[in-house]
Amino acid sequence: VTIPVSTDGNAVARLQMPPGTYAIAITHDANGNGRMDRTHLGLPAEAFGFSNNARALFGPPTFQKAAVELPMTGATAVITLNRPD
Repeated sequence: VTIPVSTDGNAVARLQMPPGTYAIAITHDANGNGRMDRTHLGLPAEAFGFSNNARALFGPPTFQKAAVELPMTGATAVITLNRPD
């Protein structure tokens, strides 16, 4: 799903999903090339985030660490982007 970012730097995705446990990953494709760019060391060069604000150490977090329970239709998961320095 591609979501435009508003002028205040926020983005909102509204997905119709049944209640359940989910792990969500997002990236900010800042240059619009359709992929996650990386530095010469292989680290992310663009912002990314995971549900439950799970940390990525040497790869993505496990499902268990990123899992969030969406108990009902209309539930919300907030994900904070980790901006590369």
